[in-house]
Amino acid sequence: MRRQMVVTAFVLVSVLGCHGDFERGLPNGYRLVRTNAVQTYITPPEGVHHPSHRFGTAVAPNITQVGLQQEMVFGVVEAPPEPEPGDYLQLAHFSVPGYFILNTRTGDVRAGLDEDVWRAALEELGVPPSAQLRHPGSL
Repeated sequence: MRRQMVVTAFVLVSVLGCHGDFERGLPNGYRLVRTNAVQTYITPPEGVHHPSHRFGTAVAPNITQVGLQQEMVFGVVEAPPEPEPGDYLQLAHFSVPGYFILNTRTGDVRAGLDEDVWRAALEELGVPPSAQLRHPGSL
């Protein structure tokens, strides 16, 4: 009986440990995913391949602030910490620090923007200046 409890606990911890800290739905099938403290990113819908998407992500880590206005997702990507030597599987290697805008209807992503260019682009897209950025976990 004790052995069965230990095996059950091991399986539960293994299964739960494989899932990200959270996953949130975004418009048009995109997903905001956090797998650890430096891996918050946006994935495209299943089967969607767009030239601006890289390595299975629409926006690579680490997203630290995010906002949503209809079909537009926008926010900030911060440079992740340096990965451990030989750790080539981290999505953070493909990060583009700066501000970003994702149009979930078209799949277009503008990344690595400075704040002034980002604000002007949001205004051009009809996103009001009052649109707020939040911590990804509170979206």
